[in-house]
Amino acid sequence: MRTHKLAWVLTFSIVLTSGAAVAYLAQRNSTAEVGKVQVVGVDKQLAAKILKVAAISKGEQITELDQDAAAGRVLSLPDIRSVKFDRKWNNNFVISVELRDPIGWYKYKDQLNYIDSDGSTYISNAEQPDLELIVFSALSNRAREYSVTAFFDLPPKVANKVVQANARSSSNIRFILKDGVEVVWGDIERPERKAEVLEVLMQRTAKLYDVSAPDLPIIRIS
Repeated sequence: MRTHKLAWVLTFSIVLTSGAAVAYLAQRNSTAEVGKVQVVGVDKQLAAKILKVAAISKGEQITELDQDAAAGRVLSLPDIRSVKFDRKWNNNFVISVELRDPIGWYKYKDQLNYIDSDGSTYISNAEQPDLELIVFSALSNRAREYSVTAFFDLPPKVANKVVQANARSSSNIRFILKDGVEVVWGDIERPERKAEVLEVLMQRTAKLYDVSAPDLPIIRIS
């Protein structure tokens, strides 16, 4: 009988202790304040800009902090692809961002747009484009989208040499390489076959490689 009573007393004590701990943590979180906020993975200039738009202030109540809203503000910056907030010890916050990796650019209605390495496009605040990137020119938005798709279907060794992508139409896509060589890709159909044929053709030096009809390819020597 004494054993059962002792066990009941111990269980009741544990429940009280656990309840007190939960209540303490709840009260602590309700009054906790944001400590230090820092940004990692970027230079100081961009870090300062991220801190400004995130608008998370030291001393702000944790319970009033809207991380989703803060993340949305950070993602509004054109160079940011993704953002993550980590709450550390002493309520310090670390903001980790993944930057975009543009491979090309184009202008639409006098607005500079970049093409990311994942194929997505985004508006840049820069006044002048990075001239080391590929220039994508097209007569329509659809043709440009197709030229981006075609670019990612090129053999890697060829894609690394592209300096300009021209889309006169969605079925007339051409690429200019660093050495002035032209690759006529045509439309976006049969990309695997076109890439395979192009690699074989480029074993021979030429000024133009036309794989728009991959079963009847054309090369121009001069």
